[in-house]
Amino acid sequence: MNLCLIVFIYCETLISFSNLSRIQIKNSLITLLTDFGSNSIQIARCKAWFSQYCPQQSVIDIAHDVHQNDINEAAYIFNLVQDQFDHGSIHVIAIDFDARHKHDEVLYFLYKGQHIITYNSGIASLLLGGDISGVQCIGNFTGQHYDAITDQFGQAVLSVLNNEISDKPHLLHDKANIKTPLNPVTSEKLLQGHVVYFDSRETCYTNISKELFDEFVQNDRFDIVLSRHERISKISNDLKLLEGGGTYCYFNKAGYLTISVYRGSAKRMYGLKRNHSLMIEKQ
Repeated sequence: MNLCLIVFIYCETLISFSNLSRIQIKNSLITLLTDFGSNSIQIARCKAWFSQYCPQQSVIDIAHDVHQNDINEAAYIFNLVQDQFDHGSIHVIAIDFDARHKHDEVLYFLYKGQHIITYNSGIASLLLGGDISGVQCIGNFTGQHYDAITDQFGQAVLSVLNNEISDKPHLLHDKANIKTPLNPVTSEKLLQGHVVYFDSRETCYTNISKELFDEFVQNDRFDIVLSRHERISKISNDLKLLEGGGTYCYFNKAGYLTISVYRGSAKRMYGLKRNHSLMIEKQ
């Protein structure tokens, strides 16, 4: 009696039968979030490196115009899009910061089932809510910031793909760069948040969440103070009805208050700036 052995190998993984403990992820996505600038040739260098050493992976850009040293902005932008990526995606976050000469560690951690590779810049504490117990130190980098991805972070991506990351030591707490998040504050009649990010259309993104807004406003009337003379007293739910002009406030897909001007710039119209205070007053 002849027996037929059928082995199914899914396209998502390639199993080395000489070492079943090592499974290389073949089709995971790699994303890049940097402060290199959207016109920087460094982006092309990074993508060329990944095309050579990670040919099975797709590489896409999240953003490259994060302001240098602005770790809060980087964490905010990442959270705007993170929920659109599948489990197992690998995110390279390379944002320069003032204390890199002191905190030169390269870190790895899991965030909502996705792999994060970044500097010890404080972004781990922002994304993880301060709990850094699962953060691993996978190396040190003291070179030029523009070379970080090709010289160090790229090797870390290969380690993740080859399942070689689990034995790396955890980051000691006294070595961790902890960053305090920029959170809104409330009083009886006032909610004060901050402008965190502007997109290419200069739409204004704030750190005021829908949950905090609803808890503060409840059923009372309110004013969103855009400038000394400009206020808006409603949240728009159906943006299609607003096409044709005007300023409107709404909660974006990530759940944060956003201010937009139809075919215009909220940034210029109201003189808004990054880290600018934005107030909501109850009437």
